[in-house]
Amino acid sequence: MRVFGCFLLFHMLFDFYFQTNKMADKKDSNRIALGLHCLIYAAGAAATVALLFEASVAATAASFTVFALSHWFIDGSLRRKIAGLDLSPVGSFLIDQMLHIVLLFMLSVLCCHLWVMRPIASNLLGNRGAELSWVSTLCFCGRPCSIAIAKVLQFLRNPGTEQSACTSNAHSGKWIGIFERLIVAALSLLNQYSAIAFIFTAKSIARFKQLESDKDFAEVYLLGSLASVFLAMASAVLFMYLFNSAGC
Repeated sequence: MRVFGCFLLFHMLFDFYFQTNKMADKKDSNRIALGLHCLIYAAGAAATVALLFEASVAATAASFTVFALSHWFIDGSLRRKIAGLDLSPVGSFLIDQMLHIVLLFMLSVLCCHLWVMRPIASNLLGNRGAELSWVSTLCFCGRPCSIAIAKVLQFLRNPGTEQSACTSNAHSGKWIGIFERLIVAALSLLNQYSAIAFIFTAKSIARFKQLESDKDFAEVYLLGSLASVFLAMASAVLFMYLFNSAGC
């Protein structure tokens, strides 16, 4: 499970942080952009495999090929088929990410069966599980959560709502959400769950007048806040479990 945690960490880095929104939009219609993204992603995956396992150069190259082709298949062929299902943006996003996560789990199990873990990597994962939990949780609470929650809110908002008038509010709201998740995740990792209620209460008090006067905004705000808090707490629990489990 610890290797799976490492694979999730590299997935967040190379599929979210090293890929901008412009790159993500471009790869949907441009095969060169998609291929470049897959090569960068596979390079990160192969580097992760080489750091964790005593794999030969040929085995590392094979892992690079497998990750590149599988990522091309999911982000290319399967994504076009998912788009043809006429799902909501959040539905398409969740299916896409679930396919990646299932594949990463299968490949992590396969790697653990094929190769022996490097002693230094085994010691690092065994002795620094708490630090890796912090790094992975905080990475998840940034860009991955922001994109997921933005797609949820995009699905809920009235299509006729003026977007230009609230661009600055949406931008500031995004950063407020990120800081909120980082604080909630930190408190969860420190087992200070009771303190999370104070954050949620303070945020609601700050928006009280707007919540009282605009019922549509109140519904979207409540769901967004609850989703933000849930994802932060769930990610802290998940990564603590993954990096503190026994075995590979």
